[in-house]
Amino acid sequence: SGLVEWVSPNNFYGYTNFMLYVSDGIEKDSININFKVHPAINLLSCDTSFIIQPGNLFTAPFQPSPTYIFNQYSYSLINAPKNMHIDLNGNITWTPIPSQVDNHIFTVKVEDGTTETELEASIYVNSPPIISSNPPTTTFINQEESFSYALGSYDANENAKLSWYLVDGPEGMWMDSTGILTWTSNSLDYI
Repeated sequence: SGLVEWVSPNNFYGYTNFMLYVSDGIEKDSININFKVHPAINLLSCDTSFIIQPGNLFTAPFQPSPTYIFNQYSYSLINAPKNMHIDLNGNITWTPIPSQVDNHIFTVKVEDGTTETELEASIYVNSPPIISSNPPTTTFINQEESFSYALGSYDANENAKLSWYLVDGPEGMWMDSTGILTWTSNSLDYI
């Protein structure tokens, strides 16, 4: 049938050639086939998922592994957020602004003139939650009187799931996961 299969050995690059011929038992014809085996660009060792905050500098390397000294790589970004840059060595830098919260999916493209590869990455820009409504720093209540306050919060991220936790407080004080703080004073105290 004339089918020829060959898999280049691992870590082999460069030139090789093959000579093939076909014969009918009387005459033959031959052909030389030259191969240039070029290494693939491998970005699989690069991290692809990140979480940062607005205003913080983000940096990440996106270099192939392994690299070959005979290759000159060029790097580009596809669908990257505004102000994200990649330098000549494959290092990404970006400082997101407050309006750039939530998830950003982009692609890093690496080329060497013969082959190319793309790697999808994502950065979640997390805006920290802010307590927007809280009780006065000093609140007076009578002994055995109940205190309840619904704390308010704000988070610029879309679909942020906020949970509240009481870190420290007097005995019997508790807070539910929605931010309602409740306490019944059981003794004279100053907190």
